[in-house]
Amino acid sequence: MTRSQQPALTLFAVGMVGLGVLALVYGDFALVLLVWAIVAAPKTRLPWTAFFISWAIGSAAWVVAQNTSH
Repeated sequence: MTRSQQPALTLFAVGMVGLGVLALVYGDFALVLLVWAIVAAPKTRLPWTAFFISWAIGSAAWVVAQNTSH
């Protein structure tokens, strides 16, 4: 890495940290929206599919996080 690339790399790292913070803060909010979409239209297939896919991904991430060595 050259000295001229360092500001861009720093800005990228700060942006990734910001996106991580936003995901942590608003991640639960997205799940709440999915639940309310199911309540609003319980016979519609798309909200159920989105809910179960996000639940499966979240559960898998939780299992991997619990089983990694510290």
